[in-house]
Amino acid sequence: MAAREELPTAAPADVGFSADTLARAAASADDAHRDLGSLLVARNGRLVLEAYFNGAERDTRVDVRSVGKSITGTLVGIALDEGRFAGLEQPAASFFAADVTSGAPLAGITLRHLLEMRSGLDADDWWESPESAGTEAKLEAASDRTSFALQVPKAAAPGERWQYSSVNTLLLGRAVERATGRDLEAYAREKLFEPLGFGPYEWRRDERGAIVPQGNLALRPRDLLKIGLLFEGRGRWGGRQLVPEAWIGEATRSRSVLPSDPATGLGELYRGYGYHWWTGEEHTPAGPRSVYFASGNGGQRLFVVPSVRLVMVVTSAAYGRGYAHRRAHAMLRGVLDAVR
Repeated sequence: MAAREELPTAAPADVGFSADTLARAAASADDAHRDLGSLLVARNGRLVLEAYFNGAERDTRVDVRSVGKSITGTLVGIALDEGRFAGLEQPAASFFAADVTSGAPLAGITLRHLLEMRSGLDADDWWESPESAGTEAKLEAASDRTSFALQVPKAAAPGERWQYSSVNTLLLGRAVERATGRDLEAYAREKLFEPLGFGPYEWRRDERGAIVPQGNLALRPRDLLKIGLLFEGRGRWGGRQLVPEAWIGEATRSRSVLPSDPATGLGELYRGYGYHWWTGEEHTPAGPRSVYFASGNGGQRLFVVPSVRLVMVVTSAAYGRGYAHRRAHAMLRGVLDAVR
């Protein structure tokens, strides 16, 4: 697929940045770990900073891992607007009637529960408890991931509590495919990737050839930035409404206050959760700034700060390393400090 570069640019000062402070934020980003890949910043819809590190280049594709969850969630919103779903209260089991002999595991679970990570399924990827029946490691090891997900038992009543889980996103992705009659990647390509002018990308497929809805999407940082600009622009791109404006507001509104994690301190970064988007707050000299973001293993981030119309992308190769998440948020604070 040929890339169509459609990113207008601006000098930092022209969109309200202190050029010196922004330059310092970029210079301090490439730290001793030597695994940072990129930092891109846009404000008012225009790209003002594009920096690559440690051998990465503009066309380097990065596996952004669970950032793909936010894209899958966005496809739910598009399909809902097209009338492919009866509504978010539609039972999840209605998409899998031919797959299971008993509807007990999915009983009472709706699309909304899956979107909010409140399905109640015993699938714990936040604390990564080995006792949990549906961890991501067990899902990855399954020969048939859809069948595996459909057999995960409940640990709580649907809606009772929040629990981050790749199983929820896998079920959502399969629901989109069955509601639209399309392969998930083909649907994403038509509705998002081609209209946004994506360059080459790769979305991993499992052993049965099915897209992995919960992650493993490799794409250029510039194209990830376009997703953020689309959301910051209330779903419009090039004069077209690609994502319903109402969905943008609903998806990025905090619906769950997340449990703290004193062992890692990540509770300070991940404050809330919407429809497959994280929410939080960053403190700056000008006061607190609300932010929503897509997050992936290794410190992959797509930040949107609506109050100052800022979109920022961070990619890195620090997979499995907790410091990468803290680094990405520190970089965001440095960039916000440059906003005049």
